[in-house]
Amino acid sequence: MPEKISSARSLASASPVPLYHQLYLLLKQQILSGEIAHGERLPGEQELMALHQVSRITSRRALAELAAEDLIERGRGRGSYVIHRMTQRPLQGALSAALDNLIAFGRETRVQLLSFERAAPPAALAQLFGTEAKAALVRVLRVRHDSDVPFAYLESWTRPPGPRYNRRALQRDLRLELLRACGVIISRFEQTITAIGADAAVAEALKVSVGQPLLAIERLSYDQHGQLADHLRALYRPDRFQLTMSLGTADGDAAI
Repeated sequence: MPEKISSARSLASASPVPLYHQLYLLLKQQILSGEIAHGERLPGEQELMALHQVSRITSRRALAELAAEDLIERGRGRGSYVIHRMTQRPLQGALSAALDNLIAFGRETRVQLLSFERAAPPAALAQLFGTEAKAALVRVLRVRHDSDVPFAYLESWTRPPGPRYNRRALQRDLRLELLRACGVIISRFEQTITAIGADAAVAEALKVSVGQPLLAIERLSYDQHGQLADHLRALYRPDRFQLTMSLGTADGDAAI
């Protein structure tokens, strides 16, 4: 079973959104983001009951919803397995301009640090970083505000860059600039954009309803040595945030 789902995230029992739908949204989010990868087994009905303190009917219906969308395949006696496979079509752009825009954006908004810890990453992330599953990375949870309104929920996993990358510094400095100060030069990054529904923890942090559609951006940043230095997963409220890209074609290239 993937490490990411070995400990439960909270469901909002007081929410008007049914528990089965909250559980479905949580699992769907993990599947679409790649946290539960293609071919991995999901917890069974009994496991979901214990993890999330829900009834068997709730867990069964959540799994049935995932199967109906062809995200998982269920088999009697063998459990439920992810059959969804993410397809990507990369676009290339100027790195320096993108990083400058990210830094300027960070200076114009305010960030709230929720947690800072050294922790073992989920198995899928450990594989991306090329580390053993139990090797500790730095996990940071933040909420970004614009005019005191929360609009972004940010989870980052970072290869430890040194003692300067600490809780106090992150409360004061921008993360990209702090990484630079620690000697980490971002040479390239890969970014994936999709949409998901807010689970209970994210909904509470962003002050939206459970299931609210969010813009999800996953960014993998590689350092000057070609190693994955940082993994960021950012969830944005679409009513408070828009992503605009200006793309051009090289001479002789056909427009997409």
